[in-house]
Amino acid sequence: MWRGGADEAPTISTVKAAIFAWTWREHASPRGATLKPTTLSSVNVAAAFILRSFLCSVLRAMSSHHIRHRPPDMRRDVQEIFRATPHHKQVMMFSATLAKEIRITCKKFMANPLEIFVDDETKLTLHGLQQHYVKLEEVGKNRKLNELLDTLDFNQVVIFVKSVARAIELDKLLVSCNFPSIAIHSGLVQEERISRYTAFKAFEKRILVATDIFGRGIDVERVNIVVNYDCPPDADSYLHRVGRAGRFGTKGLAITFVSSESDQQVMAAIQSRFEVAVPELPDHIDPASYMTS
Repeated sequence: MWRGGADEAPTISTVKAAIFAWTWREHASPRGATLKPTTLSSVNVAAAFILRSFLCSVLRAMSSHHIRHRPPDMRRDVQEIFRATPHHKQVMMFSATLAKEIRITCKKFMANPLEIFVDDETKLTLHGLQQHYVKLEEVGKNRKLNELLDTLDFNQVVIFVKSVARAIELDKLLVSCNFPSIAIHSGLVQEERISRYTAFKAFEKRILVATDIFGRGIDVERVNIVVNYDCPPDADSYLHRVGRAGRFGTKGLAITFVSSESDQQVMAAIQSRFEVAVPELPDHIDPASYMTS
């Protein structure tokens, strides 16, 4: 939702605008009228939700892997947003992964928080999600993707690629082949991204091509297949990507294209870290195994 992709951070102006827009759109009163206490309570909840989303996005970006790309005053931006929201609020943070070095920073925005976490990373598996890989050459990806979309039964599919340029071109290719596709990436302005996300969530489009901007915190109940057209760079990214399928206790299917030695190393690391077997995609998969009836 926030402006900025996998390598971009939300801006303070973006978050302020989002809080104002939500408050005005949902709670605008006739001239001279006053907001009811229940309305103010709703605003507090909304502000807390927006703040939580913003904090999670920023704090993830402040991990050691990305910190060198961030402006030095990012924490001040977070603090300013925190102060701009109601004093009495509940702040909650959720993430499938959380680097230890930013855990202390997270706690500064919460009062005596109750912390619930999985202490064994091998338990970070998605129940009901089938996981497979396809070994192929880079030039064979389009043909294989076309074949999968033609033969697999699905409600909605999310296809992950590694760059904005690849998202744009793959989406164009799918549309030219008469697939109901739409793309979301960091090259779009925020309003257009939200519009496309809304259309996909409303089932107006059944196929979404996306960069890792869509890999975290997005819930679309009908998505039951994820295709990693480009292999994710690491195990964390893989977990977040494939987690788009099989949500809300439903079944799902994740397929990863493996086309290089580095891709094979990533898949080996995934299986080792989560102690899960990711076998090669068979010639036939029973739709009942990944489609919720």
